Amino acid sequence: MQRLLAGPGDVLVSAVLADELGMRVGSTVAVTGVGGSGLRARVRGVLAQSSLEHAAVMYVRRADQ
Repeated sequence: MQRLLAGPGDVLVSAVLADELGMRVGSTVAVTGVGGSGLRARVRGVLAQSSLEHAAVMYVRRADQ
């Protein structure tokens, strides 16, 4: 995961989130958070669901939070 999240704005997304937003590896997306500045993100990987949860999840580098 560290290698995939090496650059500013690199994110990993769950298969559920990718499906919901029509994203794939290489897609760019604007991410906004409560009380924070926005982030222009590039999808570096789509993670398969490993449980029965149907969760929309995004992982970002700590430096980008």
